[in-house]
Amino acid sequence: TFYQRVASTDTAPFGYSSEGVEIKTDKAENGNTPPAPTVNSITSNTITLKVVVGCEYSKDGINWQTSPVFSGLSIVTEYTFYMRYAETEISYASDKGKGLVVKTDKGIPSTPSAPTVLEKMYNKVILVAREGYEYSRDGVNWQKSNIFTGLDSNTNYIFFCRMAENDSYYASA
Repeated sequence: TFYQRVASTDTAPFGYSSEGVEIKTDKAENGNTPPAPTVNSITSNTITLKVVVGCEYSKDGINWQTSPVFSGLSIVTEYTFYMRYAETEISYASDKGKGLVVKTDKGIPSTPSAPTVLEKMYNKVILVAREGYEYSRDGVNWQKSNIFTGLDSNTNYIFFCRMAENDSYYASA
């Protein structure tokens, strides 16, 4: 609290004191800088960083959040994450630490419908071809071709199809 009064002179005493004005000093700068964040888990659309008490997190170094969970991300995409010490009652937020570059994982496509037979003969079955799919007659061994040869005549077979793994997705069920 600060006060003022008229100063005394050789001919006059001090004046009366004013009412006080209360002034709160500014917060301190936080001179500490945290290290780069570390990853707790990664999925195709979510990256969760490890929690550091007193810190907040960002995927662009501009917008900050208290949660270390970043969701709604694009599959197989690199992001740079930052961490800083959060603002408190006595200090401002620190500068951001070094960035951590992390790539989201591949996606998992939904299970496709059963394959459709295009043609069948006594020792051969041709399934309708689907772009990006692979085929199996036992659910274990997969092939890119939709044509199965060397089959026994008058025998029941069960055929499967799935989306093949690519740069963006794992193979489907």
